[in-house]
Amino acid sequence: MSACNLSLEVKRRELRPGEAIDATLVMRADRDVRADAVSVVLGWRTHGKGNRDSDSAETVELGPVELTAGTEHRTPIRLSAPNGPVSYRGTLVNVDWYLTARADVPWALDPKTATELVLLPAPLEEVPGDGYRTPPTLRAQRHVLGTGVPQKSGQQNVAIAGFMFMVCAIFLVSSLQGGGSTLGVLFALTVALVFGWRALKPKVARARTGEVEIGV
Repeated sequence: MSACNLSLEVKRRELRPGEAIDATLVMRADRDVRADAVSVVLGWRTHGKGNRDSDSAETVELGPVELTAGTEHRTPIRLSAPNGPVSYRGTLVNVDWYLTARADVPWALDPKTATELVLLPAPLEEVPGDGYRTPPTLRAQRHVLGTGVPQKSGQQNVAIAGFMFMVCAIFLVSSLQGGGSTLGVLFALTVALVFGWRALKPKVARARTGEVEIGV
């Protein structure tokens, strides 16, 4: 059981690049405890179909903190919202921002808490010209979230499909040698072709499209 509990109070959860993130770290002690280090990290991570990625934008180190049983320690924190990647919810990939706090407590479970933030896109910047306005330009920077490298699950699917293909091939050979019915032979051949195509389809797609890069 953790010696203390952490929570984060955030004034605003939706922010744009450059805006201040005002938060308060609240530490409540169940017994006398000393935290050798306390850190608050602003970072993002992806989830969805494909490899997962994560990174941190800013870290605040608060140093050692000593608490007595039944007391509460509140620490104000201010960070700056980065340029990106912006929060995103899609079919293939999702980008989420989190403010995470962790305390390093010797000989005990390190308490940890996190709260989700939403990073909105930077506003369009319009520059007036001589009688005309130039097209809006986006001030946010491009961020590469990852590449389309297959996961281990894809390799497992290929192995399973290959195994099923081998079983169907053995059944096909046995049917031919034993004088099996034409219907059974056709069924075995159809199943073998289906699983064979499922095993080769990802490789064919990668050969035609090349490396896939996802960016926001």
